[in-house]
Amino acid sequence: MIYYIVLTSPAMADIASAVDWYQHRDPEAASRFVSYTRTTISRIRQNPNRFQVIKGAVRRALVPRFPYHIFFFLKTELVFILAVRHQRQSDILRLGGSNGRLSED
Repeated sequence: MIYYIVLTSPAMADIASAVDWYQHRDPEAASRFVSYTRTTISRIRQNPNRFQVIKGAVRRALVPRFPYHIFFFLKTELVFILAVRHQRQSDILRLGGSNGRLSED
C-alpha cells in the first residue's frame, strides 16, 4: 500500500528554517538536506510502519547524514508529518492536545 503524505504547516516551517540555516553556512549542505529529507519522506510513504513509535501513534524517522528527525502519524492511508526537528530539539517534544500536534516544554 502506498500512503499519501500530508505535510503540515509546522513541518513545512521546520524544513524551511533548517534549509535557511544550512543555506547561510553551506549552500551545498542545504541542497543535500533537502534531498535527504525528500528521500526520507519517500521512505515513510512507502512503508510508514517500519519506523519507531515514540509516543502514542507518533513515529519517528531519522534523516540520514543530518541530525534531524521527522515526526509523523498514520490515519488510514494518510501520513501526517507533524514536525522536522533537530535531534537536540526533539528530545523535549511531547504530544499536546487532542489534535496530535507536537509541542515544546
